[in-house]
Amino acid sequence: MKDNQEKGTDAFIEKLLNNASVEEAPPGFTESVMRQLLAEEQTAVPQRPLIAAWVWYLLGGLACLLIILSMTDVLQIPDNTFGSQLDLGWTLPDLSGISLPEVSANLAYGLMAFSVFALLHLYWINGYIQKRFSH
Repeated sequence: MKDNQEKGTDAFIEKLLNNASVEEAPPGFTESVMRQLLAEEQTAVPQRPLIAAWVWYLLGGLACLLIILSMTDVLQIPDNTFGSQLDLGWTLPDLSGISLPEVSANLAYGLMAFSVFALLHLYWINGYIQKRFSH
């Protein structure tokens, strides 16, 4: 039963498709559509970064300032004041058994200079790649 009904439906659809006239596109239709697409691409809104450059500069400057201040022993926090304002019942792990290697001032300044130059280099490469592949 379903087989006969499907055949009848198929024949009806085939008859409709054969009788339907296919509309021809006007001459130059493709070219006009392509011109409109190219015009839309040229007027595209440039994308802005999610976080502005001045925010990155501010964060980098604050990080460098904190690193320099921590190396010059300006930021000394007494042991008895840490966490005394808010007691949540947490205990800090005992880190007295861990010894950090002594770092000379020359090595610290060298690492800071290397980090600054590496960040500048990455910023320069990012700008170069953006300019190269944006066109």
